Formats: sequence, C-alpha cells, structure tokens
Amino acid sequence: MYNTIIASAIHKKWCKFADKNGATSQTELAFIFLNQNERNIMKKFNRLKSNSKITATQEQCQFTKPSLLDIKKIFLAGLAMLILTFPHTLIADQAREIMERNDALPKGNTGKSEATLLIFKGGCHSLKCAEKKNFILETIRLSSQETHSLISFTSPTQLKFLTWSKSGQDSSQWIKPSRSGVRKIASSDKGNSFVNSHFFYEDMSDRNINDYSYSYLGAASVGDDPVHKIEARKKGSSPVYSKSIIYVRQADSVIVRIDLFQQGRHSKTVYNERIEKIQGIFTPRKVVMERTDGRGKSILYLRNIRYNVPVSRARMKPAAM
Repeated sequence: MYNTIIASAIHKKWCKFADKNGATSQTELAFIFLNQNERNIMKKFNRLKSNSKITATQEQCQFTKPSLLDIKKIFLAGLAMLILTFPHTLIADQAREIMERNDALPKGNTGKSEATLLIFKGGCHSLKCAEKKNFILETIRLSSQETHSLISFTSPTQLKFLTWSKSGQDSSQWIKPSRSGVRKIASSDKGNSFVNSHFFYEDMSDRNINDYSYSYLGAASVGDDPVHKIEARKKGSSPVYSKSIIYVRQADSVIVRIDLFQQGRHSKTVYNERIEKIQGIFTPRKVVMERTDGRGKSILYLRNIRYNVPVSRARMKPAAM
C-alpha cells in the first residue's frame, strides 16, 4: 500500500514533466527528459510500479496534444545537440586516426643502445655546467600492449632502472642504486625527477595509444616541417601531466615535439631531433627535455642503436637487478 501511494505521487510528477516537455506517450517521454533528476523520477516510478503491481491502465498520463511551438522547441533542441556533438566526434576521430598512423610505424621487437645524458641546471647551458651520466638501454616488446625496458648506468654510478609498461595499467618501475637494494617506485612518485634530470619517472614509461583520449587542434609547423597538433589526455585518475600537445609530422607521422602540461600550465617540452631511419625504424638520436621557464634542460644522446638483437628477458625482472 505504501509503495502504491508513493508510486502514484511520483507518477503525477512524471506526467507533469511529460506535459511540460511535449511528450505524447510515456515512450516518447523517455527520450526527451531534460535532466538527471527527471530521469531518476522516471526510474524510481518504474521500480515502484513493478514492486506494487500497478498496471499501466491504472496510471496512464492524460497527455495534452503538443502545440506547433512545442514541436519546434523539441526539434531545435535536438538539432542544437547534434551541432554541438558532431564536430567534436569528428575532431576526436581525426586525432585518433593520426595517432594510429604514428602507432603503426615499424618498431623493433627488441632494441639496444648506448646513451649519454647531459643535465643542465639553472641558466647555464655550457658543457662545463653539465652533469654527465652514461648508460645502456635495452628494451623488449612482448606485444603491442606491453614493453619492458632496462637502463643500466655505467658511469658515474652502477644504478639500474627497470620499467614494465602495459596498456590500461599504471607502469611498474624499480630502481636499484649501486649500494642498496631494489626499491619499487610508488605511483605517487611518478612525477619525481629521474636521476636528478628533467625527465620524470613517468617519462621513462612507454606510451600506449589506448591509454589516452585525443582531440585535433589543427595544423602547425615545427621548424620547416608541417605538423598536426594533437591534444592527448591520459585516462585514469591523477595523471602526472594534465594534458600534452603532440606535434606529428604530416609527411611521415613521426612525433617531433611534445608540450607537457601540469595542472593546466605548460611546464616542459620534449624535442625529438636528429631523426633517422635505422633498420627501417624512425629513431631520434637526440631527445631534449626542456623547462619552459628557462631554468634547465636535459639532453639524451643515443648511439650504437640496434634493433631485433638478442636481449635477455630474464634480466628484465626486479630479482635480477
């Protein structure tokens, strides 16, 4: 009895909304409800109607015939919604297609290279101001969705850094200083500096196309190269970067620059330079991570780059570090 009384009261509100919005049937009403509160009322009535066994004939609304003005309002509202959403869908689809072309570029199943990292702090960009570190980088692509990489420093320390990147999951990372045990990097620390450089731990993870949503921002140029500008936002909660703007070369779909934003502010920029084809794979020999406030940058130089060479998967485990 209580449910019947409550359901009847809710149904009166439902009918009032229907008449207000120009619905001629309960089915039509379901499509033109204008806000969440009204949808909740409709759902609650249907649930109570089912529980109290109220029949449809007992609770029919007395719908008024909509006027021509009501019909025009409904049509214009629908047209406005289409105009607002359709361009956004096209922009997102176009951006996704561009990123898919980049993702389809050839990649090695394994990779190995030697690297030198120069870290410039403050306003000094002279080599005498640089902190220099050398390491060996090894990678294994287990699938299109999963990559493991190991960085083994050779000087001035013997530090090792392991990253497991997998689509849809936060990357797992471990660090082993030369004189202490293996430590796992917490998710909350992914925005911290990697070995005192301007790269974050987050930057050392492999980017997977499916972990981001994209929007097309238009055409631009980087140097003499025409590029597409793509806005990328990482899915999930509390990403290190609030968004990034990716510059994809129109000629070959290679990424040449990335603007990184923290809390809505452009904080750093990545430049991929000296891009060459090595074994048919586009590879930057120089990667620059630069602060936008001019207070420093880190430059990574890669040499002796080889793809599809033997790399030990057994060494890509925390216990083996």
